[in-house]
Amino acid sequence: MQKINNQKFKTMRKITFLILMISLVILCPTKSNAQMQSAMVTSTQRVITPTPPQTRIIPIKSVTITPTKILSAVNYMYQSNIGIAFYLTDNDSNASAFFPNCGTKVSYLQRFEVMDMDIYNNDVFFCGRKNDTAFFAYSSWMNLITGGSINIIYFPQKEVRTCNKIDVYTNKYGDLKVSLIGEDPSLLSLFIDFNLSSMQCDKYYRGRKLLEVRHTANNVVLLGEVGNGSFTLISHDKNNLQNYVGHRYQTPYLYVDSQGKYSYLLEILNENGADIAIVGYTINDSVYGTTISTVDLNSMNVLENQTVLNSTVNSQLKDMKMDYENKNLLCLIKNPITGSKHNIFALQPLSGSGYQTDVVIPNPFPREDFRSISTYDYKDSPCYMVLGHINNNHILLFDKKQYDFKNLNCSDYDKFKVEIIKPVKMLEKVDYEYICPIHFTTSIITVPLSQSQYSIICK
Repeated sequence: MQKINNQKFKTMRKITFLILMISLVILCPTKSNAQMQSAMVTSTQRVITPTPPQTRIIPIKSVTITPTKILSAVNYMYQSNIGIAFYLTDNDSNASAFFPNCGTKVSYLQRFEVMDMDIYNNDVFFCGRKNDTAFFAYSSWMNLITGGSINIIYFPQKEVRTCNKIDVYTNKYGDLKVSLIGEDPSLLSLFIDFNLSSMQCDKYYRGRKLLEVRHTANNVVLLGEVGNGSFTLISHDKNNLQNYVGHRYQTPYLYVDSQGKYSYLLEILNENGADIAIVGYTINDSVYGTTISTVDLNSMNVLENQTVLNSTVNSQLKDMKMDYENKNLLCLIKNPITGSKHNIFALQPLSGSGYQTDVVIPNPFPREDFRSISTYDYKDSPCYMVLGHINNNHILLFDKKQYDFKNLNCSDYDKFKVEIIKPVKMLEKVDYEYICPIHFTTSIITVPLSQSQYSIICK
């Protein structure tokens, strides 16, 4: 009899718990059915469905704004309406108290198309175009998410068509500088230097395609492309931008994706330390795959080339992010050898010798496409979050503790062998065609408080 009563008691507890969970879902239809990171053992996967569900989205980028907060930018289109949505994920243990929807909050800006964003202190800087006008803007992340003012700089349509990349820094004089890569109406590349302290702006006309801009302790560096298997680096003195040097580098033949594109990526070894750039690309070769070249920005000499052997032939390098604390370069690739699944692994720049690296393969979703990887801390553990989408209308987020290889939310694991190979060749010097001031106008707008609903599924 005692055993039967115990069994009835356990059954009633389960029924009570189930009723409570159903009630929460009914009362809070936009809330997640699981807590985000406070329940994370080794990883989580989140799927965010915008409202209405027919909305088409394009993930742009995720950036870390505090050790536990990540801001993601997603362009959206619904019927004739376009704009940008910012998703803030908070991975503190009390996330549910501050951001009740699975630790995530969202805001929208209509008619703005964002291409890139950066973080400086507590401010978010982003760039792109509004209708046919190029711009960059900045605001505190709290204003951007909860409603507040945004400062906007617009460029003349006849001079700048759009701004594609942005990087923010201060020089030794205390000037707050914004570096931009833009395009003129003929789709030719520009490097734009904006001094927010003096409100002065110059454009450096390159013509040849520019891809990325970043800064180190002493340099501002731009990555460009000349042709398949050839990239350029232009290194500026951060305290005197008109003091610069540029070179072209020859790489092996690169992998071309299904859309006929090949890509170079740029990362910095240490923004506050060594003036060393890391250029990532994928070689189309029967032996080599994902490859990184490290370049000294003062001498412009190539210091080392590393390549992943065998497992990533014809892979597509999607993004890479330096984990400064652990001195590892996190790489995100799409790998046809693993059934076109996405792979995440860490490289060790300037290792000096070969090594093996562990590879994470997240559980695949139909028609998924990851775009960006960011680092953050969870309970003093280094983690990363990968931003992507499913079927063009669902946002996909994948979180993982960096050095825990249990298979939660992962379909498989692998190991890649990495070897040091002969450095790429430094060829002729490159230069700008002209440098001149550029005009601009300023504006201030207010971010409306978001009333839109959305749902998140956490696993």
